[in-house]
Amino acid sequence: MADELDPRLEARLREALRAEADALPFTVSEQDLFRERDRRRHRRLALPASLLAAAAVVTLLVVVGAMLRAAPDEVAASLAPSPSASPRPLATYDDLARILDESLVVPWTVVAQGEGPAAGAGGGKITTVLGTVGVHHFIDFALDCTGGDIEIRVMSGDTAGFGYKSACGPNPIMITDGMGSADPDSRVEVVATTDVRWRVIVEASAPASGEPTVAPSLPPVPALGFDSTLRGKLAGPAGPGDVITLDAPVAPGSTIAIAFACAGGGMVHLTVDGVAEEAACVASNIMEFAPGGGDRSVVTISANQDVLLDLEFRSYTPAQKGEFTPPVATLSNGSGTTTGVKACGGGLTLPGGQGQWDDCSPRWLAIPEARALHVPINGTIVATLPDGWTITDVTATYVPNADTLQSPTDADGTLLGWSAGGGPTGFTIPAPPSGDWAVRAVISGTAGDGTVISFPYIFRVAVGR
Repeated sequence: MADELDPRLEARLREALRAEADALPFTVSEQDLFRERDRRRHRRLALPASLLAAAAVVTLLVVVGAMLRAAPDEVAASLAPSPSASPRPLATYDDLARILDESLVVPWTVVAQGEGPAAGAGGGKITTVLGTVGVHHFIDFALDCTGGDIEIRVMSGDTAGFGYKSACGPNPIMITDGMGSADPDSRVEVVATTDVRWRVIVEASAPASGEPTVAPSLPPVPALGFDSTLRGKLAGPAGPGDVITLDAPVAPGSTIAIAFACAGGGMVHLTVDGVAEEAACVASNIMEFAPGGGDRSVVTISANQDVLLDLEFRSYTPAQKGEFTPPVATLSNGSGTTTGVKACGGGLTLPGGQGQWDDCSPRWLAIPEARALHVPINGTIVATLPDGWTITDVTATYVPNADTLQSPTDADGTLLGWSAGGGPTGFTIPAPPSGDWAVRAVISGTAGDGTVISFPYIFRVAVGR
């Protein structure tokens, strides 16, 4: 047949194609074949797993739906967030009165009580008048609060007497105001923000009553051994994070004495008018602080662990202690007069020849603005001692008053003036340049009985202001 292929031609064609194929590269390896096999096997196995996951989700939805239909209230409660812990309940009035009854052996009378915040009170800090306490010798507070800081103060008109400030602690506390008041309208106020929950009971003693005495859960507070004035009292627990503040008026030049009994170990930290000290929490202790420059003293108390304190905040003048009382020194400029504050350093010789010398620190004290002497630029100031004293010389130096406010300093200061033989009528020195200055005047003089002094006094002088 014409269309039949010649066997010889077919053989030739086959040989030509084989030769051409052998010349081409072979790019598929054995490893490629194995990888392709594994990929196909993995795809076949993954499909049933995804189907199982979908089935599990459907099953979960069916179960939850059944639970909601069966007990919707119980399920909703179980899914709701748990409420936050409610604040601890405050001690009741009976609890607070019991604290006073157990702590004091002197019978007192309840004069005021109250709690806060008042219903409907707005935000911020509010002042609540607990009531009028009238004429009293001592006031005792039993207090419990939560949620922040609280302040209690005894007011006479617009003037604050005793004050107490602290953060709320885990336990009720008792505080005593030892100042007393002859004001029949004296009142007790509580100052706190509306976030603070508080309850206070106030008891007072009659003017003839003696000082309250804390029950013997602690050793007695050590006595100073001489006359002193009780300014405030604290009885109760203190712990880490508690910073308790007592403040009260004191006579200028008074020494502050903190007498306390303590149990619980650790350290008690005291700061009086910016001067910090610490003492071990032992059975009893007395810490004394040099006189400050103001007419009030502020005491802060804290501890590094939980302790139990019975603490008295006292003050005394040299006369109360039976010591020599330095004469009062004044500065004047013809239109105004101010008194100085006796500072560290100086000495005296008594009529019998006994000498005393005080070389202490700091040399400068901060004087309140209310006691500043205002002097015109290029003016003069006159230093005087009381009648019966004759000034023999005065050496005056000055530093910026701001330096004394920031921290106690021992700076020498800038020399202002020096001279001798001032006489009984006073001693005149030039005023400092324009500014607000602390002036340290070392005044030497003699008294009619032969006493000789050389004492430094600190004054505040505002020039050109």
